[in-house]
Amino acid sequence: MVDDFLRQWFDGGAAFADLHALLYYFLVPSSTAWKWTDRHLPGVEYLGRDHYLGVPAVHLTEPQGRGYWCLPMDSAGDLCYPDEVEKLLHHGRATRSGVNAQ
Repeated sequence: MVDDFLRQWFDGGAAFADLHALLYYFLVPSSTAWKWTDRHLPGVEYLGRDHYLGVPAVHLTEPQGRGYWCLPMDSAGDLCYPDEVEKLLHHGRATRSGVNAQ
């Protein structure tokens, strides 16, 4: 259900799930200036240019093993729009707190 929701939410882009850590990673351009802190969005961390991240092999698109692409890239450089990621985070936070998330 989550994967279906993400495919409807995003207009392209790439994201993968780490099934061991129960985390989702949304790939955005390296030039993205993330303005939210842990105080604004607790539990959300922006990994910028000085971070390295292991990603699943491109053919892993089903939820099994350590991780998989829940939003596989359609082509090289197909990244999520930062504003869509931000809106998703606020939507999720509002939904969890019972606030109208529309």
